[in-house]
Amino acid sequence: MDVTPLIRSDLNIIQSYKGDVIKVSGKFYKTPIAVTGDAIYALEFQSHLNDPAQISFLSDQAQIILVGYKNGFMPAPPYIQQKFRDVGVTIDVMDYGAAARTYNVLATEGRPVAVLFF
Repeated sequence: MDVTPLIRSDLNIIQSYKGDVIKVSGKFYKTPIAVTGDAIYALEFQSHLNDPAQISFLSDQAQIILVGYKNGFMPAPPYIQQKFRDVGVTIDVMDYGAAARTYNVLATEGRPVAVLFF
């Protein structure tokens, strides 16, 4: 029995990262960026999520938001997490490598996920 997952050929996949450059589906991007299965966005804010309005443009595309920081990470404070939960979004903060790997797994499963790199 073949259990190889079918992955859309046009799905954005994180291939690598070094410094503030992320390689997504063969193209290089400087951070900060947001990546979904279908789009890549340059972010106008530089480092922290404090308000769900900052990522409201992702609301139709993702229910899970991963946030990757290149120099370690600090979990989002509970009040910030609650703000996002109140609008139906789960937010998880981690380092670049964990964010890239987790995004790739969830995206290839067809889950509504986005990853932000700072």
